[in-house]
Amino acid sequence: MEQSCHYDSVQQLTVSAFEASEFGHHGESELIEALRDNCERAISLVALDDRQVIGHVIASPAVTHSAGSERSGLAIGPMAVMPSFQRRGVGSQLVRAVVERADAAGESFMAVAGHPEFYTRFGFRPILDFGVQHCFEGMPDDVFFLRGLQTTFPDHFENGRLVYSNAFGRQDRFA
Repeated sequence: MEQSCHYDSVQQLTVSAFEASEFGHHGESELIEALRDNCERAISLVALDDRQVIGHVIASPAVTHSAGSERSGLAIGPMAVMPSFQRRGVGSQLVRAVVERADAAGESFMAVAGHPEFYTRFGFRPILDFGVQHCFEGMPDDVFFLRGLQTTFPDHFENGRLVYSNAFGRQDRFA
C-alpha cells in the first residue's frame, strides 16, 4: 500500500516512466495527486525493491451507466514502472494486486485504458464487447477495457457509458 512517505518517489517515478514511454509525460503525476486528494475509494499501491519505489498503480472510482442503472467500480491508472525494471513482471504484479484488492472491497468492475496485449492477460476485455463506450472526446474505444469482478456484473449493457473520476478532466463525448 502506498504511504505518504512514497509520494515524492512516486512522482519522480511517474515522470521518468512516462517520459521514457511512447506516450510521453502529460500530467500523470499531477493526476495521481488529484486522485489521492479527491477519491476516498482509491487504491494506491507501490512495488518496492530494497525500499526503493520501482512501480506504482492507482485505481480510482469509475461508474458504468446503462438504461437507468449505475454500477460502481474502479479504473486503473496511471500505472508506472521504473524503466530499468520494466518487462520483469513488476507491472503484472501491480495489476494482479490492485484487481485482488478491488475484488475484496466488493467493487463491481475494473476499467483501464492501455495496451490490449498486456491487460487482456488479466481477464480484461474491450469495452465494446460489453456494449460500453467511454466518455473522453478524441480517444479511441479500442484502448479501453473492462473486467467484471462480481458474478452479477452483466456481459452486455444497453448503450453503456463508462465514466471515470472527475480528476481525469472533461468527459463530454456524448453531451
